[in-house]
Amino acid sequence: IADLDVEHDGLKVKGGGKSMRWNVSGETYCWQTGGKGNVNERYFEFTTDVAGTVTVYSSNTGSSNAADRFVTVKVGDGEEQSLVGGTPSGEPATKTEFNIGAGNVKIYSTGNGLRFYKIEFHSK
Repeated sequence: IADLDVEHDGLKVKGGGKSMRWNVSGETYCWQTGGKGNVNERYFEFTTDVAGTVTVYSSNTGSSNAADRFVTVKVGDGEEQSLVGGTPSGEPATKTEFNIGAGNVKIYSTGNGLRFYKIEFHSK
């Protein structure tokens, strides 16, 4: 879906004109990006007034290990933070954690597409 623009409980999911879809892996549902994202396309977004930790569970879109696919988090005009997120899709998801400040938070894949299973935010 190229024109994806949905929101649930404060989490926005935006395709920005690029492919992104709701998918299922076994019995687990996920958002799957059709390629890498950035702050303008294929991203998840929320705003927080306090600092905290963002935890993202992700995997590769295929059955191989993809160490070149990253979960990337950017808060406002700050620097990007990236961690490898490409566990094979048939295995338990990769858990990545980012310490962030308050502001507008965007989460996206860099390198290539990923499956996103869960995004959590916990204040400090």
